[in-house]
Parts: sequence; structure tokens; C-alpha cells
Amino acid sequence: MRIRTVGRGVAFVLLLCGVVAGAAALEAQATDGRLLLQPQPSSGGQQNVIPFMEGWYANEDGTYTVAFGYLNLNQETVVAIPVGEDNRIEVAEYDGMQPTIFLPGRHRGVFAVTLPADRKGEDVWWNLGARDGTEEVMRVPGRTSAIAYELDWNKRPQGSLHPLVWFESGSGEEGRGPGGIAAGRTVTATVGSPIVLSINARDPSERDPDDFRSAEGVALRVVWSTYQSSGDVEFTRHQSNPVPEQEEVVDSTSAAGRRAIARNNNPPGPESVRLEEGHGLASVIVTFSEPGEYVLRAQVDNFNAVDSASNDQCCWTNGYVRVRVTR
Repeated sequence: MRIRTVGRGVAFVLLLCGVVAGAAALEAQATDGRLLLQPQPSSGGQQNVIPFMEGWYANEDGTYTVAFGYLNLNQETVVAIPVGEDNRIEVAEYDGMQPTIFLPGRHRGVFAVTLPADRKGEDVWWNLGARDGTEEVMRVPGRTSAIAYELDWNKRPQGSLHPLVWFESGSGEEGRGPGGIAAGRTVTATVGSPIVLSINARDPSERDPDDFRSAEGVALRVVWSTYQSSGDVEFTRHQSNPVPEQEEVVDSTSAAGRRAIARNNNPPGPESVRLEEGHGLASVIVTFSEPGEYVLRAQVDNFNAVDSASNDQCCWTNGYVRVRVTR
């Protein structure tokens, strides 16, 4: 087995700077001549999933949080890599909470590892085995030694902050950012029987009321997805999440009109919930195909704000729910 440390030379810089890198920057050439990060066309074979370190946060309590994401080079294929030899975190005590289901494309800050104050300098490596038939392992270090990769909890230029999320079954604590929060209990379900999963969210951002871009408020978006899985997961729209009405297009040649047409032609799925008031309860109906252990992720964001987007590493928060499914 060959180890490709995605932490040396050009490839290392591109991975850590992936938050701002464009498509051209993803053409980092490996030592054997292959383009390690070049998106590949769909050809029937499976392409690799590349781990990313997004950056690190210094927390108020003295701890340090390192955020990780990934790039699934497959354009249409969801890749499953169970926790184990081909999907592991080193140091071992942090292993187990990384995703096992990888959606196509680039996904930022899907999970995080928090280091105690006295272990700030310790590297945490995420290892992913190659999916393209080789025996390589892609790995990236989570480390807090580089100031250039320090993220922060500060307000963005127009006031955006990470949303706050919590579960009714938890301790009442609110989570924020990529590390987010996990539900305090494991939900139980049976194969084929729908259940409802819910998460509370609120946007603490304080924006200029005279700024026309946020004068009508900024909605929160909650997107549920499969994070770890033992089988197929089906999402169904909850009654509290009605199908969006089609927007009237006055001028189809304007940028706003084209965006409205795109939204009309591509309405959000049942797993996407919009909280128009910037706070509320986001629910989805979920059905499982096989018994086993599952983790569902709810990403809560305020990306409608002009100063908030995933490529800016702001502003979203993860919530995780464990589900144990029996027959």
C-alpha cells in the first residue's frame, strides 16, 4: 500500500487553500504524473475522495477545533467508505465521527475534531483509501501550527454569524460551526417505517436594518443528508415544509429573472427546509431500507446573506443524529 501524504509541496498548499481555489487550482500534479485533484469525467469507474483540512478555530474555553471537508471527484456517484482501514482518523481517540457517505463534489466543514488546550500542537490525520483501483491512501493533517489557516467566530462584514442549533433531547446546549452538536440520545426506528427527525435553529446575526440586502431578513436553510449509513435512506417532505411556490418572472433576460427560472425548474428537495423567520424547527421524514447504525447530518446555514458562503468558511453549523434501525 502506498501512502500519498496530501500534505507536502504544492498539493498541501492547494488542499489547505481549497476554500478559495478555483477549478484550475485543482490540477495539482502528483509525483507519478497523475493530476491528483483534477475532477474526472464519469467513465463507469470510481474516482477518489480527497480529504481536506479547512482550518482551525481557537475556542473561548482554551480548546482548539480543526475542521475537515472533502472533495469527491465523482461527478454523479455517491461513494461509501466505512470507518476502518480505508477511512480512519489518527489519533485513534478521535476516530469514528468522520463521514462514511461522500456526496459528489466539494463539501466544506462536514465535521471537526476538538483538541484540549494542552494538545494544541498534536497533528490529527484523516486517511482515505483510494477508490480508483490503486493501493494509495490520501491523507491530510489537521494541525493548528499555521496562523494562515486560523478561522474565527467573528462577525462577517454585514454581521453574519454561525447559526446556533440544538436538539430537544439534548442538554439544552447550543452548537455552532463545523463541530456543531450531536443529539443527546440515539433515535430508534424499524426498517420501512418512517420517522420524523427535527432540529432547532436560530440565527444570532445582527445586521444593519438600513441595508437593503437584508432589510427583509435572512432565512435559514436546513439541509438533511446521510452522513453514516448501513443502507439506503429516503427523505420525504414534512408537512411543516410545504413545496415552494413558483416565482413570477417579469423579465427573463435579467439576472434576477434567470435565477428565478432556475429555482422554479430546480425546486429544493424534501430534505431541504427553509426557516423564513431566521429561526424555528426544521423537520424531515426519514425511512431506512436496512437494519444497522446510521448518522444523519443537518447543515444549517444563512447563505442567503451576502457575507456568508461555504467557500468563505462562514456561516453554517452541523447537527448530527444517531439512529439505530431494527427489523
